Amino acid sequence: MSRILPNKVSGPSVVIGEELLIYSKGNESAHCLQPLARHVYEMCDGRTTLAEARLRLHELGHSVDESLVSATLDELEESGLIKSEELFDRNLSRRDLLSATTKVAAAGLVCSVGLPSPASAQSVAALNIVSAFYSTFTTAPTTASLCGSGAVAGGADVTATVQSAVVGNTLTITADNTTFGDTNSGHVKELRIDYECSGVSQPLDRTCENGVANIVCP
Repeated sequence: MSRILPNKVSGPSVVIGEELLIYSKGNESAHCLQPLARHVYEMCDGRTTLAEARLRLHELGHSVDESLVSATLDELEESGLIKSEELFDRNLSRRDLLSATTKVAAAGLVCSVGLPSPASAQSVAALNIVSAFYSTFTTAPTTASLCGSGAVAGGADVTATVQSAVVGNTLTITADNTTFGDTNSGHVKELRIDYECSGVSQPLDRTCENGVANIVCP
């Protein structure tokens, strides 16, 4: 009885020239199939025999024998693109039957790359607030002239409040007592924000009391 090719694992795909690019949602990866691997993959329907696949491949211009088709199936299986079903006896794997030359010929027919999940991609790209303090100036307590340059005391830690105002890669927040509370009555304060864009530290952002902090990560 002629051996049957296993079923493919389907996913969003796009044809680029003679190659096929497949996105595998299960393991968050993308796979680029060279023409031979693409055609073998497309024949994996749980019905096509190995002999039939070889004949169709010859019609498509691929001069291959059954061992190379089997090696290509190994590449597809290792990439999670076909269901893991034995094509040969369970006591002897396809890999055991393939010559070193055949394995080399099939190598590189499927190129795979891992992709970040949507959640992790967003966390890397998003604006991240490292710390934020609503601080009081150590000098000229009732004068705003030192905003942005004057020395300040530690102040109140308002990191959580500032982080909650971040939308995507943008922050807009008013530095006032309504937002953060009057941490030192009668003294001018400054909002100091230490932040990162895509994991890269940025210059300290300083906004005087009653001003508006606007931060946008590219």
